[in-house]
Amino acid sequence: MSRRLIPLLTTLLLLAVPSAAVAAPPWSAPVNVPGVIGQATPVAVTPSGAAVLLAQVSRTALGSTGGPASEVIPLGADGTPGAPHPVALAAGLLTTYAKGHIAVAGSTLVDGTITDRSHATVALGTPSAPGTARGLTESTGQHVFGLAGNVRGDVAVVTGDASHVRTLYLRRAGTTTFRVALRIAVGSRARGAAVALGPKGDVLVVWEDNHHILARHLGPTGHAGAVHQIGDGIQSELQPAIDDSGRLEVAWKTQRVSEGESIEPAVIRFATAAPGHGFGPQRTIETVGATGTGRYVSAPGVRLVPESGGRMLLAWTGFQDGHFVVRATDITDGHRGTPQTLSPTTQDAVLGDAAARADGAAVVVWRSGVQGADPVPGQLPTLYASHRDPGAGAFGDPEQVSLPGDNVLLAPFAALDPVTGRSFVAYPLLTSGVWVSARP
Repeated sequence: MSRRLIPLLTTLLLLAVPSAAVAAPPWSAPVNVPGVIGQATPVAVTPSGAAVLLAQVSRTALGSTGGPASEVIPLGADGTPGAPHPVALAAGLLTTYAKGHIAVAGSTLVDGTITDRSHATVALGTPSAPGTARGLTESTGQHVFGLAGNVRGDVAVVTGDASHVRTLYLRRAGTTTFRVALRIAVGSRARGAAVALGPKGDVLVVWEDNHHILARHLGPTGHAGAVHQIGDGIQSELQPAIDDSGRLEVAWKTQRVSEGESIEPAVIRFATAAPGHGFGPQRTIETVGATGTGRYVSAPGVRLVPESGGRMLLAWTGFQDGHFVVRATDITDGHRGTPQTLSPTTQDAVLGDAAARADGAAVVVWRSGVQGADPVPGQLPTLYASHRDPGAGAFGDPEQVSLPGDNVLLAPFAALDPVTGRSFVAYPLLTSGVWVSARP
């Protein structure tokens, strides 16, 4: 651990005392999820309207290092957790597919941890019966980088090792097993990968290799296109998407960071390809000109979420008047709209997550009191949400989600119910596990 983090973490531990106050309406009072910890707490809502949370099991709560690594937890309308269901994988990703199903993907544990003997694993089921976690063929030593599903019932997983290979596994609707759809050779400087599924079953895989952002498209019939270099990136956060017309879109944040220092500004970039056409040149959405220790843009940095009618919601961390800010806009048929700044420009804030549905309803969640990565000295990171009603052209005023005095040190996760429009936010606290709040 870097020596600069020791006093910072000590201070945060002293400050991280949850308050007994209530959240600001219209959000429900946050509810604690017992027995779990908050390194990654993805939340999702199935197309039929069932909300679910994936969280890591607290080994302290279990009293041992044995047992399942994760739990799938159904959520009530106000975020109240239901009975947990164990899943034998760790560091998991969560998505929905078909009408009421979920897919969970992650790694198996070897001697209580993820090693080069772990393998990529997927469980398919429902929020109340997530199914048995099963290993993917020839995935030993690989980790899950991306997971996607669609209403048709397709599920895609992209895995990879420290270098050498990225593997796309695909399970088509109506089938029972995953098959290897692509194996992509990468170099020793490769980083990450992500995957998106279109409503008709086509797949978009993106990854970074040798400081380039690369993409490959797999058509609904299984035909794989060539590898395309769509832009440049370093230590990138990748967001691929396919809209309902078949347009391919990729957003990413690029920034070189070393030992907690931002070596260069963060840049938010975007590239798009119309159906049947190649990608156009990369576009710069914003350059975040902040430098210094702890002032890099923390993950995720950017989110790209499909809506309908050729429209995507793009949200990102920007910079204005000496402060980090959160912005959002719609991209329609590949054309960017006018950005809206969601957080106050007089204080620092960073993006947490975003969700949207077909009618234009959307939610963007963000943390104030964070100067890129580290908390602003003397401030506790506080969770806020910005909501947009169906058909509205702009987001409303910020709404506080976390309790006064809470210390939201890590990024939250958000989901939006496609049936009722209800929003869910799950967020971890440093000393008291995972909390969930809902907005009717």
